[in-house]
Amino acid sequence: MRVENRTQSNATDVSGIHSPIPTHNIDIRTNPNTWALPEGAIVRFGKGLENALAFSPDGKFLAVGTMIGVWWYDVSTWSPIALWETERGVISALAFSPNGQRLSTGNLDGEIKIWDVQIGSCITKIQRPRQRSRPSFTSELAINQIVSSGKYIAVSSKVNGVIYIWHSDTGEQIAKLSTEPEIALEKRRNVPRPLCFSPDGHLLACASPADTAGDTDFIALWDMKTLEHIASIRDYTTQVDTLCFSPCGNFLAAGDAAGTLKEWEVTTGKQTKKQLKVSSEYPRYYQVLPAYTQSGQLRAAGQHGSTIAIWDVESGEKLDVFDYDWYIFSYHFLDGTHLALRNPLKVWIENSPYKGDRLLGHRSISYSPTFSADGKTLFSDAAYCWNVSEKRFERYLYNDRKTISHIYIAPTGEMRALGGIRGANIDIVWDVEMDKTIATFENQAQLRDFAFSPTGTSWVSGDEDGNLYVRDESGDETILSGHTRWVKTVAFHPDGQQLVSISSDDTVRLWDVVSGEELVSLPTGRLDRSLYLGDARQIQSFKKPRESVTIQDIVFSPCGNIIAGGLFEEIRLWDATKHVPLMAMVPPLECRFPYSLAFSPCGQYLASGSWWSGTPKVSIRLWEVATGENVATLWGHPTDVESLTFSPDGTVLASGSYDGTILLWDLKPYL
Repeated sequence: MRVENRTQSNATDVSGIHSPIPTHNIDIRTNPNTWALPEGAIVRFGKGLENALAFSPDGKFLAVGTMIGVWWYDVSTWSPIALWETERGVISALAFSPNGQRLSTGNLDGEIKIWDVQIGSCITKIQRPRQRSRPSFTSELAINQIVSSGKYIAVSSKVNGVIYIWHSDTGEQIAKLSTEPEIALEKRRNVPRPLCFSPDGHLLACASPADTAGDTDFIALWDMKTLEHIASIRDYTTQVDTLCFSPCGNFLAAGDAAGTLKEWEVTTGKQTKKQLKVSSEYPRYYQVLPAYTQSGQLRAAGQHGSTIAIWDVESGEKLDVFDYDWYIFSYHFLDGTHLALRNPLKVWIENSPYKGDRLLGHRSISYSPTFSADGKTLFSDAAYCWNVSEKRFERYLYNDRKTISHIYIAPTGEMRALGGIRGANIDIVWDVEMDKTIATFENQAQLRDFAFSPTGTSWVSGDEDGNLYVRDESGDETILSGHTRWVKTVAFHPDGQQLVSISSDDTVRLWDVVSGEELVSLPTGRLDRSLYLGDARQIQSFKKPRESVTIQDIVFSPCGNIIAGGLFEEIRLWDATKHVPLMAMVPPLECRFPYSLAFSPCGQYLASGSWWSGTPKVSIRLWEVATGENVATLWGHPTDVESLTFSPDGTVLASGSYDGTILLWDLKPYL
């Protein structure tokens, strides 16, 4: 093994760290649920799914990268003090410069921005090169991990061992580093490839694939002056998940997928005597997180069952523990004294009362928002309850033992929920306020979608085999069979006597609930072009014949005379009595996935929400049902709109997104 001596005698000087003042264009006295709202929105419930974490080097602030932007928290109070980068959002990686004066952000589109922390402005933009000629929408360009030496930033990939290096001031690409020969992985890893700069910025360490399967890694060391690969540490038989240099730069700590932490001498490549093995009750996943204190003491955070333990590695002493009942998706461990873990977002700080405290709102709260009968309260299937008029979180609906899949609210205010018990293949229906079980049933196959009848006394569920089960309080069950693949969505007719279902077999089936018979299969193939409304050139491109088009959502109008479906490139309306197509609205190409739908209470309007199709924001469109005219377009969520619902008076629209938030929109200007 070829090794060059790049050690340094002193730890990084942090005396010049500037405490950030990240109150960029925000009055922190206002409600954070109203910060940086898109035009037309009233409030945002939830802070967005978190993807990345970074403490400022002085430990005073925590930056949380989410799907809607970067939230800043004051560590002394855990109050949010700013929200940055909402123009696009989808933040996937964060890194502070060693002096804390700059923050680098990377997103799922492959865009990197470098921010001046003092003024809260972006000073450099970088676009990551495409690794393939036609990258997918999901992860080909995603910034998985980013680190900063101050002068340079480095980005790693899940796909292969390539590392990109850019100059922080100019945005110039300095190098594209990879070990030879470059390995094309046959499968992707579940975690980003770790990398880190030495404190003086002269060395870069990274985990590189040692085989095409991606099961084994080695640690590569690069000289940042010559951009040469100078050393390899190959004593691993599994993936390397975490890396960390000591403050003096003489040592490198690494945690692997077997839950083992090892320390290596940088100059010789030899392993020191410091080692820690973290056992876990999770059968397929282990992780141990290294961090050095400023004095050079090696610490580790390791998961054991439902707890996180903080260890002094040299002595083997357990310093602290706190609850964390899930896998560690990402983390930031500053100086061995400040630890933040993602999904759920929890923080631990040494010698403080913060032991695994959870920051509210950083998880998905967007599933199927439901208004109370008076419109004053909004519920989500993720168990959150929100006060609409005061624009604030109110309470949780239940404890963590249950999961909610669907909510029914009666005109009298009674609330029922359909969901399951964690860890069991059992679903239940219960009265939420009384926490009283109404019915319990065991499933043979995994259930995919649910719906309550208009009276709330019966419900339907569809499973992965394509079967539908209609059940009621007495325990009666009717099985509807016809779909050949898993059920996507089910919806009751307003009178409760019929229901409609769609499946991944791309069929739409209408059922008689009483008899259990299939009434008709609605056509989903291309229609006669005279029935399409929209851009003529776009409609002209539709080719016939086509037996079916992908369909994702289905709803009845309030009076039950129309069925609306969200299909690829169109929103189709069927006559619910004659079972024939009425028309199809064709949205613009950037909204080609109108896969969430909701009728207004009056039935005159239909709202559609798009899935992401390459635009900075996705659209929500309001259509006049009689004419098919697009009367309003709202832009706000950075990714898929998955659910829509109107308030009882029809003046407010709630949109739930894959970004983990719910936006409320004022529709009075458009209706």
